[in-house]
Amino acid sequence: MAEYITMKHIKFLVIGIISAILMALLEVQIEGAKPWAEALPTWRVDVPISFVNDLGLGGKPLTGYHTYLWLLIFTLLHFTFVGRSWSTKKELRVVAFFLFFTTLEGILWFLFNKNIGIGGFLPQGINLSQEPWMVLPTIYWARLGIALVSYIISNLNTD
Repeated sequence: MAEYITMKHIKFLVIGIISAILMALLEVQIEGAKPWAEALPTWRVDVPISFVNDLGLGGKPLTGYHTYLWLLIFTLLHFTFVGRSWSTKKELRVVAFFLFFTTLEGILWFLFNKNIGIGGFLPQGINLSQEPWMVLPTIYWARLGIALVSYIISNLNTD
């Protein structure tokens, strides 16, 4: 197993964790004690598409704040393609990072938010997800699973 863990994989995890910590700290400053942009002057719309709702929204309305934030992050992740060729494998790595980063950031928001705390993340707390739990909301496992599969495929040697 150790032969499969390379510096590239460690860097991916470390950068993902550091980025998620910084984003969570920033979002705590922006949202304060009101999760999911409840107190922000932003538009909200219920997304009737189950797949979108299941993987990202957990039954919450889509907000302008989150839409533009996620689009900005996803766009910035594509900066790596400037001056370099695009490939499906590279795109899968971007998707893997985005899903890992945003999922971890969502958990860390509670950890760093002194108004709510990690207890607010638990099923008996605020519970931003309407989905069943298995240590984490099942949507988090789905997102992390897609991230892992995308990352593994992006690293397959197909030469």
